[in-house]
Amino acid sequence: SSRQWTELFGVTLTSSEIFRRGRPASASVAEIRLFSSVEDTDSLGRLNFRHRVQNEKETLARMCDERAEMIEYQFKVSMNNMKTSLPLLIKIHQRGKNPSAIDQ
Repeated sequence: SSRQWTELFGVTLTSSEIFRRGRPASASVAEIRLFSSVEDTDSLGRLNFRHRVQNEKETLARMCDERAEMIEYQFKVSMNNMKTSLPLLIKIHQRGKNPSAIDQ
């Protein structure tokens, strides 16, 4: 467990030290929650820890993908609004002007 903690965050702390000192700045709440649930000597716990970390990473990646899709959709809607409103604004602006010499 200590080794896993060192690999993840570059600090060596036992679980009791973690809760006494608080978490290192580089550790997220989810990572602390995952780390604190792993038994020191349980190899199945280590496997479970890695599996849960992988699941957390996949969840975060899905959330990022969903956010990117939402931003892309908002951008497309904004571009569509601009494409429809720009010609109308130009037409209104030109209507108020005197006709050019070519048009006369």
